[in-house]
Amino acid sequence: MVSFKKFFEKKQASPHDSRGLADNLKLLSEAEANISAFYLLCAEAHPEHKHLWTSMATSESGHAETIRKMASLVARNPGQYRTRTEFNASTIRLFSLRMESLAEKMKAGRIAPAMLFSIANEIEHSSMELNIGELIETGDEEFNSLARRVDAETREHRNSLEKVVREKATAIPLKKPDTKVIKVS
Repeated sequence: MVSFKKFFEKKQASPHDSRGLADNLKLLSEAEANISAFYLLCAEAHPEHKHLWTSMATSESGHAETIRKMASLVARNPGQYRTRTEFNASTIRLFSLRMESLAEKMKAGRIAPAMLFSIANEIEHSSMELNIGELIETGDEEFNSLARRVDAETREHRNSLEKVVREKATAIPLKKPDTKVIKVS
C-alpha cells in the first residue's frame, strides 16, 4: 500500500523561516501538477467515475497555478510571510516523485483500478494535513484568500472521494454463506 507522510514538521514561527518559502511553494506546485496528471489517468481507468476524476484533476491543476501565484507573492516580499511550520523540500520532492511513479505504474497497468480510490483518498488526506492557510502566517489578504480556496477545494476532494467509497461499499451485495441442509434420520 502506498503511504504518504506529512509534508512538513511542526515548529514555532520565526521571522527567518521565510527563506526558501517561495522555492518550496514552487515545489509544492509541481507536486499538485503531478497529482492532477495521476487523476487524469484514473479517469481513463474508471470511466464510470470519469466526471469525478477529471473534476479533481482540473482542480489540482488549478491548485498548482494558485500555489505558483502564492510563491510569486512570497518572492516579491518575503519579509511579509512567516511559516508556522518548517518546510521540508526533500519530502516535497519525494512526494512529487512518488506521484510520477504512480502515474508510470498506471500507464504500465500495474495498479488495479479497484485500488485507485484508496490511493486517491490517501493523497487527499495527506493534502488535507497540509492546510496551507495554517502553515504560513501573513497579513497579505490576497495570499490568505488563495490559501483558503486551495484548502476548501482539498476538503471537497476528500468529501467527494469518501462519498464514492461509501456508495461503492453499499452497492456490493452481501453474499450469504453457503448452507447445506443435513437430514438426520
